[in-house]
Amino acid sequence: MSAKYQDLYDQAGLMVRLDENNWLKCGIELVEGIQQISAVVTRDYSDWSIIPMPNNPASIWLRVTRRDSAIEIHYSLDGQQYTMLRMAYLTLAATVDVGIMCASPEGKGFTTVFEQFKIHRVAKLESA
Repeated sequence: MSAKYQDLYDQAGLMVRLDENNWLKCGIELVEGIQQISAVVTRDYSDWSIIPMPNNPASIWLRVTRRDSAIEIHYSLDGQQYTMLRMAYLTLAATVDVGIMCASPEGKGFTTVFEQFKIHRVAKLESA
């Protein structure tokens, strides 16, 4: 994913959503001119995790993995080496919505490019 972030809180990334009270978004969010690798988890109340990227990388790779009620968020600056941003509880619901997201709540919009977006479903192994 790459974007031309311009204004405060310009953001782009991935979203996992059960409903309006239970969701997660992660990606890049521009704060004070610096791109922040960001994750917001909402379960009635929201919290925000960020890691500043002072060099404002041209691209970022994201990997979101759901394991039962937990969500793992990993990011990469080169598409090879991934670092965990956070693990969070989301929901035990059997299915959730997953997709790309972007917003410009303080600005007039910006250009974002998403590439190689894939969703993989891994079946659970059953105990013998």
